Amino acid sequence: DLRQADVLIHVVDISGSVNAHGEPVEVGTYDPLNDIRFLELEIDLWYYSILEKGWERFARTVQQEKQQVHRAIGAQLSGLGVNEKMAEDVINKLKLPDLITTWTETQLKQIATELRKRTKPMIVAANKIDVKGAKENFERAVKEFPDYKIIPCSAESELALREATRVGLIEYLPGAATFVIKDESKLSDKQKKALAFIQEKILGVYGSTGVQNVVDFVVFNLLKYIAIFPGG
Repeated sequence: DLRQADVLIHVVDISGSVNAHGEPVEVGTYDPLNDIRFLELEIDLWYYSILEKGWERFARTVQQEKQQVHRAIGAQLSGLGVNEKMAEDVINKLKLPDLITTWTETQLKQIATELRKRTKPMIVAANKIDVKGAKENFERAVKEFPDYKIIPCSAESELALREATRVGLIEYLPGAATFVIKDESKLSDKQKKALAFIQEKILGVYGSTGVQNVVDFVVFNLLKYIAIFPGG
């Protein structure tokens, strides 16, 4: 699945109420930024393991046959979405020596990281943003990972709004900053309280639940898709 992915949406419990093993813990006792660091490292090491496997033999072949290095690497890692242009850009950025057989383990790891960034761009969905302490964790994450787009989210609120829309209680467009109650008399006190909380604490603070924003950013900013509407 990871090989086929064009973008990774990393859903992180930004409240810190779930530990590294996915087990519920007391809110604030786990640092959710560890999850971001962990996934980043794991994928880098995965790329490195593929690149490093049989590297000496590969490097000698490229050198002996006088192949263009970026083309050889592009072909070797094509299954990960790497192409010749990406490989060439990374080689130039890292200023690697022309003699491929002299490349070190550290340099191979740097190549793996750079290629991972290009082929598996990542966005972080900072979920449970409404839980106590989550906002502070979100702000820390933004500072520590400036290269990532990190969007505050409340998936629970989005689910509640979509369900209320489905049963005809409200009018709501995913990604919107508000919703319209169709008939307040049909709402129970509990539903009124829940909707008021979502409007005030989520939509009023962050402009949306964040869920649609994540999808939109992936489609239009990372994948750079363009919407085309066929004419009638």
